[in-house]
Amino acid sequence: MDRLGFSHSPNLSFFICTIAFPIFLCYNLYIMNIEETKSKIIENLKGVQDPEMGCDVYNLGLIYDIIVGEMSDGKKYSNITMSLTSAFCPAADMIVNDVKGAALTVEDVIDCQVEVTFNPPWDPSRLTEEGHAYLNYMYSDHMD
Repeated sequence: MDRLGFSHSPNLSFFICTIAFPIFLCYNLYIMNIEETKSKIIENLKGVQDPEMGCDVYNLGLIYDIIVGEMSDGKKYSNITMSLTSAFCPAADMIVNDVKGAALTVEDVIDCQVEVTFNPPWDPSRLTEEGHAYLNYMYSDHMD
C-alpha cells in the first residue's frame, strides 16, 4: 500500500497526484467559473423587462438557453436563445438589445449573440414560480 492508501504500483499514485488531480481541479475551477458567469447573466436578465407584460424576461420564461464559453485569453462569450411572448411583439428589438446588454455587463463577457426562436412557441407554462406569482398578482382576474 502506498502513502495515499492505494494498493497498486507507485507509478499510478504518481500519475494521480501529478497529472490527473491537477487536471480534475482545473476542470472543476473552469466549470465553477462558467457557472458563476451564467448566474450573473441570469441575475442581470431579471432586470430586463417585457414592457407589455411588466415582468422580466427570465421569470417570464422567455430565456430558453444560456451558453457561456471561455476564450484562450480568459475572456468569456455567451450565446442566449430566447423567445418573445408574440411573434408580432412591437418591443422585440428593444428586448433583444437589452438581453444582449445584460450579458455584456457581466465582468469579462466581451461577446454575446442572441438568437430569437419561436420553436417551441412561448406559453405561460414556461413561467418561473416567481413570474407566475408576479403575473397572478398583477392580473389576478385572468390567471389561475
